[in-house]
Amino acid sequence: MLNKGNISEKVVLSFLKKRGYQILEKNFKLPKIGEIDIIALKNKKIHCIEVKSSWSFEKYFLWFKMTPSKIKKVLKTFELWIKTRGIDLSRNLYNDYDIELDFAEVKKIKNKFKIKIIHNIN
Repeated sequence: MLNKGNISEKVVLSFLKKRGYQILEKNFKLPKIGEIDIIALKNKKIHCIEVKSSWSFEKYFLWFKMTPSKIKKVLKTFELWIKTRGIDLSRNLYNDYDIELDFAEVKKIKNKFKIKIIHNIN
């Protein structure tokens, strides 16, 4: 059974694909270190995307859930993802690519999804 987080991630994946992103990985986890919801590529930029969702009307921005410690964990996990993939940013095909930590905010209000991407939150 899909939970709110899984459904929200699927909605964001569809949103990104429709906008020309190539999905490199989803739900990358390293025990005791961290997790990355989505890693995607577009316009010579590798995007590490954290997804947060709310299915009720909330007056605050969900990106406030991205605390400094959460950002640090995601960035450490992203660094290790790069290493586990054998990517040497100084010598391989990604050397001309920028790296960016993004935030995807998903709100479901009256059975409609509203998606907002906030770029470069680090």
